[in-house]
Amino acid sequence: VIEEASQQAIQNLPRVMRELDAVKQEASLLQEQMKAVKHDIQKVEHDTAQSMQMLLKLDVIKSRMTSAAEALQEADNWTTLSTDVEDVFQSQDIGAITSKLSRMQNCLQMLVETPDYADRCQHLEKLKNRLEAMLSPQLVSAFNNQSIEAARSYTKMFAEIDRLPQLYKYYHKCHKTSLLASWKDIQQSKSDVPLKEWLAEYYDLLLSTYHAQIKWCQQVFSDPLPIVCDLITET
Repeated sequence: VIEEASQQAIQNLPRVMRELDAVKQEASLLQEQMKAVKHDIQKVEHDTAQSMQMLLKLDVIKSRMTSAAEALQEADNWTTLSTDVEDVFQSQDIGAITSKLSRMQNCLQMLVETPDYADRCQHLEKLKNRLEAMLSPQLVSAFNNQSIEAARSYTKMFAEIDRLPQLYKYYHKCHKTSLLASWKDIQQSKSDVPLKEWLAEYYDLLLSTYHAQIKWCQQVFSDPLPIVCDLITET
């Protein structure tokens, strides 16, 4: 059996050698093809890198041109809005005035680098002060009467013109006036009792006011807790 197997192996050996040579030739051919592919990839990467650099430069130029065009457009819009704003104030249309001031404020964001930016900001602040003065009686009435719908409307207006801190001051002033009046009433009604009784009654009033105002402010302001806490602190 060993002899037959050996003879068969010897007879098959030339065919195996031929197959090994064929595989070797195919491997060499594949190696050459891989080198060619690698060279092509390197060439594509090199060409692509140059193209990408050019595209990036063009994109930067485009962005700068777009920014310049927007700035010029906003400058033109500012001029138009500034010209029309007096007519809008004459109309006494609070919504239209708020919208106009909001658009002017948006224009300013594109005009930061202009030489007269500070003058424009000052002009816009004066216009906001005029609007605030117009709304002052309505604000006081809304907060004194605890009108949720009116307060929501004015909160939205003041948010559009970036003046919420001023709105909170009106809220504080209205309720602080009432709380201070209550303190004077307690002083007068309890003038013949010790101070600690005055304080006990007044602290009860402050606590009930805190809970009531938190509940009310949650329906009007986005973050009521610090607003009510400031009211109690100031009082």
